[in-house]
Amino acid sequence: MKNITDTIKRKGKKVLVVGGLGLSSIWLAGNTGCQTLNPQGEAFMQGLGQAMVVTYATESIKREVNPNQINIYNQQAQQQPQTIIVPENVSYINGKYKPAPGYVWDIPNPSIDNLKVRKMTENEILFSKLCSGQDICFTCNYWRDFNNDGKSENSEYINIKKIFGKNERINACIGTHVNLGGRTVIKELLDNNGNTIKLEKEIIEDVFPSTMVRFEINPEELSAGDYVAAFYADDNQYLGKTEFEVRE
Repeated sequence: MKNITDTIKRKGKKVLVVGGLGLSSIWLAGNTGCQTLNPQGEAFMQGLGQAMVVTYATESIKREVNPNQINIYNQQAQQQPQTIIVPENVSYINGKYKPAPGYVWDIPNPSIDNLKVRKMTENEILFSKLCSGQDICFTCNYWRDFNNDGKSENSEYINIKKIFGKNERINACIGTHVNLGGRTVIKELLDNNGNTIKLEKEIIEDVFPSTMVRFEINPEELSAGDYVAAFYADDNQYLGKTEFEVRE
């Protein structure tokens, strides 16, 4: 094993060798070359018996590695390697396929022979933050409950953006994890000089893990310029704000 280690260190190309007497060896190839296992995977392999991890590769090991495949070799059984093809923008972690960051499955719960991904939409990116525990505040044209379930879904907020035409519908929205059940939310629209243009109150009845509050703004009441929509709970607790622009 020492000779292999010395040869590997001299060549300097990254791979992972996990093995020991009578154990299996695993070679992992990723998008940036061969990589070490994550802590969970490494601990699992070491649990099989003696193991050695080397993070330098060897040119003397004459094997071409596809950067998007994983070959698993079983020395004990002397079987042919099982090749797992990992599609572009897909990760293979702990025996499971997952979309790379910024991507989602093109079809929910896809089969192993149809692992297509697509880039997340702006709505999906925004609402993924809400699902991860962050509060969000944004403007869009309007919200519509397409499936009539009374709950907000990312695809139901139409045209999330910051710049609006003079006659476009405008909705300012906030998604928060603050417990608003039974509380009054203050919605305030201010112009660029800090003057209040519109003030509205709403009592929140339903409580979910997160609450969406919407503030509908009549574009006919606004001239061209910059505006701020701010949200408060019970007059004194600031929840968040979003800025937008109206153009002629």
